[in-house]
Amino acid sequence: ALGMEMSQDYHERTRLFSAQSFLGNVFAMGTPWLLKLAGNDYFRGTGGTLIDGMCYVSLLVAAFLIPMSFWWFLVLREPGFEVAKKRQKSAFWDDMRIAGSNKTFLRLVATIFTLAMGFNFVSIFNYYITIFYLYGGDPIAAVDLLGYAGTTWAVTGLIAVFPLNWLSRRLGKNKTLLIAIGLMCAAQLSKIVCYDPEMPYLVLIPTALLSAGMLMFFTLGASMVGDICDEDELNTGTRSEGTYYSVYWWFIKMGTAFASFVTGALLVYTSFDEKQNVTVDALLGQVRSMQVQVESWQPDQLPDAQRLSQLEEAVDKIVEKADLLNTHFHDRSKDLPGQAGHIEQLTQQLDALRAKAAALAISGNRFVSAPPELVNEAKQLEELTTQLRVQSPETLFHLRLVEIGVPLLLSVISITFALGYPLTETRCYEIKAALQKRNANQNE
Repeated sequence: ALGMEMSQDYHERTRLFSAQSFLGNVFAMGTPWLLKLAGNDYFRGTGGTLIDGMCYVSLLVAAFLIPMSFWWFLVLREPGFEVAKKRQKSAFWDDMRIAGSNKTFLRLVATIFTLAMGFNFVSIFNYYITIFYLYGGDPIAAVDLLGYAGTTWAVTGLIAVFPLNWLSRRLGKNKTLLIAIGLMCAAQLSKIVCYDPEMPYLVLIPTALLSAGMLMFFTLGASMVGDICDEDELNTGTRSEGTYYSVYWWFIKMGTAFASFVTGALLVYTSFDEKQNVTVDALLGQVRSMQVQVESWQPDQLPDAQRLSQLEEAVDKIVEKADLLNTHFHDRSKDLPGQAGHIEQLTQQLDALRAKAAALAISGNRFVSAPPELVNEAKQLEELTTQLRVQSPETLFHLRLVEIGVPLLLSVISITFALGYPLTETRCYEIKAALQKRNANQNE
């Protein structure tokens, strides 16, 4: 009976953190589809981009979250606050010294921090690869896959809670932690095959593996801090969850902030051409504006002369944006001679687009009398413009190399820390038994 009681208490933390992760995934299921919502014409507007759409979607999200935040602030209360208020306060730096001198805690933090860094460094690279490698730079075409991938992530996280509890009880937290890292390594390796433009939905396989591994890994990491608190209480006679959890989460948050800087540096290493993407967006916006304007023409509503004036004005704006893009391609070709072949191909496509746009103005009298034909021409211009988003083969390779390789490398390092973690399942039971015995003697 005593063994069952200790076992239940030891694994209670894992169940509690699993429930927290479960609820987090429930609330996260709708988030991946916000990008698709931003791509809707209603949010991005005529000639707008995903960035324009996200501005309004973000306001919609804020309108929901701000009232909820006030409600959470007013309703939620810290459990056991009265007990904690009566407890003697300790000095901050003394607490930090105790946490910093606990080798078991430092090894756990090193395990979690190292792996978390690996994935935080490349957290946004998945979007770049999906949009620019799998879909040739077309974000509107990619949003469905991004939405399904996000939903797959959330649903897998919900399901993975149950095997996590089962495995941790039968194998112990330390071995289950290694299984979680193994799942994440398998996910990274599977991307070598699953990043396939011919079958883009294969990416859901590594997404599911990575979601299961991460849920297990971070849930167990937080749970294992509680076991370290047990060991520390046995050695010092003081319970210090606040100290250990604050240091633990400080490292996680600090790592997330630091990763933002490293992500930018890694993106520079890949030679991703962000100016190309922004300029093409502006050009595409002008093409779509012309298309919407032509579609709004009603029979006998405007004289042909006014329609021709609108068409010539729209073509001038398209050519102006195309000239800016051409200048950028010329400058980039000088800065990166190794990409000259790729840039030359883009320049030829741009020349074809400019020639087609100029032909619309030259033959304007014919087109303004036949709006459906002009709409078809505008759609062809849109297709030509979208093709100008394509990044160089070298950039696409480096994006995949960094996104797959960096987390894989740091995962291997994390495994080395985890293998030396001293708090085994047996040792945790011994600590629990010793604490219960001591507390029972004190109560007598």
